[in-house]
Amino acid sequence: NATLLNSTSTALPFLDKSADRIVALESAQHFKPLDKFIKESRRVLEPGGLLVIAMPVVTAAHPFFRLGILSWTWSSEHYQLEYVKSSIAKNGFKLKHIRHVGHQVYEPLTDYYVFHRRALRENILKRYPAFLESVLYNSLLKMRDVSRKGIIDYIIIKAS
Repeated sequence: NATLLNSTSTALPFLDKSADRIVALESAQHFKPLDKFIKESRRVLEPGGLLVIAMPVVTAAHPFFRLGILSWTWSSEHYQLEYVKSSIAKNGFKLKHIRHVGHQVYEPLTDYYVFHRRALRENILKRYPAFLESVLYNSLLKMRDVSRKGIIDYIIIKAS
């Protein structure tokens, strides 16, 4: 049984040690600050419980100038991989597994858009100005480029 509820990631409406797992897919990059979410997850998880996070990260200490157009079109936080890992450890979790899947996310997404650009552009232009599609297209190209260079990645983390 699943019940939907609305809450904030930093104040989960659950009792201490009441959950066996917390899964944050394509969402943790929006949690501000991420450290508070991880701390709150520790509170809610029972001993041995799992925390699973899938999120985009930057891999370098000061990558913003290398992100180009993504520095303003990437709408979430630009958490560094090392910060995510240290926050998990600092809050009492043991990192069980980290999988780097950026090459399976960014390149196929960009390739799909490039291959289908004509049809996608047509649909976008029905509702939005051409400038927006151009920004989207250039953002995707940059995303693929910085992924190939190892500046950004997409990770799946499992901790307990």
